[in-house]
Amino acid sequence: MKTPLKIGRYGESFNIRDANDTSICTVFFDKGNDSERAIRKRMSEEEAEALAKRIARMLTDEENAKRAASPDEGTGG
Repeated sequence: MKTPLKIGRYGESFNIRDANDTSICTVFFDKGNDSERAIRKRMSEEEAEALAKRIARMLTDEENAKRAASPDEGTGG
């Protein structure tokens, strides 16, 4: 996975992609009313966007921590 990560909205989902445009995760939502969302077991658009942002932030923080712990990464040593 290569940072920075990007979040894009596609139909009724938010997709997280890395800098190489590889899909990392998709979070689906439903624009319907509360009872329809409950039947389909999907989040609201706002909840899905917030979750996608949290996932991207968490993955970025994890990647940054790995890089900090391995300063020689990518230098061949």
